[in-house]
Parts: sequence; structure tokens; C-alpha cells
Amino acid sequence: MKGLRLTDGCDIGPHPQDIIDHAGTPLGDELLMMQLNANVHIAMAMVERERAKNLWSWLYGWLTYLRPSSSA
Repeated sequence: MKGLRLTDGCDIGPHPQDIIDHAGTPLGDELLMMQLNANVHIAMAMVERERAKNLWSWLYGWLTYLRPSSSA
């Protein structure tokens, strides 16, 4: 059996060629599931990042609204 490749550090999950090489085998199925799982984690991280940006924007808006004005 050929050894699995390492990604270049920018990718998450198994190397795409390993998924192709081992297609139809239990190892190929496991590699595909690992890649799908990595894709879900990437998508969830992007959603959480957007939620955090919106939360901080909302919080900043309320803090500036509640801040006493200096014109009094």
C-alpha cells in the first residue's frame, strides 16, 4: 500500500490524490469522510467569524448609544 501524502500546510484534511487513489476501499471511504468533516469545520469557522463580527458591531452600537453625550 502506498503511503499517504502530507498536505502543504495550507489545506485541511487528506490529500485529494489519496482520496482518488483509494476510492472504493474502506481507506478511501474514511479519507473522504475526513475531507467532508474538514469542509464542515471550515464552513462552521467562517459562520462563527461572521457571527462574532456582527456581535461586536451590535455591542459597539449599543455602547455608543448608551454613552453619555458630552454636549450637556
